[in-house]
This record gives sequence, C-alpha cells and structure tokens, in this order.
Amino acid sequence: MPASPEEVAEFETDVLAGFVIARASAGLADDTISSDVGHREQVRTWFATPLWDREPADADAGNN
Repeated sequence: MPASPEEVAEFETDVLAGFVIARASAGLADDTISSDVGHREQVRTWFATPLWDREPADADAGNN
C-alpha cells in the first residue's frame, strides 16, 4: 500500500531532522547547516516530489 501524502511529509521531516542532527553532531556551524537545508528545500520545491524519487540525470534535466 503506497504511503499517504501525510506519511511522506512526516518521513521527509524525519529524514531532514536526522540530517540536521548529523551535521550538528559533526560540529558544523548553524549557518552552514541552514544553508544546506535551504538548498535541499529548494530542490524539493523545484521538483515537487520527494528527493529520493530523483535520479542524478534529473539535476541536468530541470523540472520534469
């Protein structure tokens, strides 16, 4: 059974939170983490799909 949009959104939030925690644990500055998160959010918004649905070639293809 496919995940509901709410479940996907919750999972994305959990993945992003893990990313932030890992970067903070590695000692990166808050500004660096904020920038990293912002770039990922921009890509997510551009493609309008979860990032795990993207392939490397999508980076060159633009918005499908």
